[in-house]
Amino acid sequence: MLSQWQYDCVTEEQILYTFQAVRRAESGELLARPIRQLSEQEFEETRTAIYRLENYLTGFDAYIWRALEDLRATAEKARTQFAEKGSSFSPGPVVSELELRIINVCAVVKMYAEHVIVRLGEMYGKESTERGDVKALFSQLYDSSLPYRVSNHLRNALVHGSPAELMQTTLHTSLPESGQPVTTVEVRLSRDGFRKHAQNAKVRDEVVALSEELELIATVTDTATGTMALHEDIMHLLSPGVVCPR
Repeated sequence: MLSQWQYDCVTEEQILYTFQAVRRAESGELLARPIRQLSEQEFEETRTAIYRLENYLTGFDAYIWRALEDLRATAEKARTQFAEKGSSFSPGPVVSELELRIINVCAVVKMYAEHVIVRLGEMYGKESTERGDVKALFSQLYDSSLPYRVSNHLRNALVHGSPAELMQTTLHTSLPESGQPVTTVEVRLSRDGFRKHAQNAKVRDEVVALSEELELIATVTDTATGTMALHEDIMHLLSPGVVCPR
């Protein structure tokens, strides 16, 4: 099996060139075929492009979807274990992990917003239009999305309370008409716990007034996907020069 790619290089003697490399998977052998010499300007432009692309692929927003993927994987693990073990299922470890994954999503979304505002201030200036416009976008997201507001303040509530007071996990298996068992996992936000520990009175009252307790896996998933959508809208400011297909 062969894998093939092309990239640019500079030697200790500052000879700039580009070459095509082919790796033989079985032996690990790497074969290189020089293509042509690069100008110094071409090399610098390529190095800058690679730097920008690496920043895009490993930027702070990447932590959001990684935290979200961890949450989904843990929820699936809880469903699978409960479905397989039934009454012998010990919920303690996987429930604690599930709560941790929810907290992680809340934390990374909040940190992302803070990071972006600081980053834009460094790039364009604290009084810049770019920074001001993005702050307005975050404010709009906060005002328009109850899940975003709850996720934002759940992290703070957990500083004063505990997961046991604020989260209630339920696993349930049902047998629909299809005859195939369906296992669900839900983590509900305790209105009593949120009333006691949430510091923002307006959001606290919103949650307490709801007809039923919020399901937190869906809530933080909505928050994360909304934040990543906002990120796509401001990518041209955070990573100028990187063109992303939409």
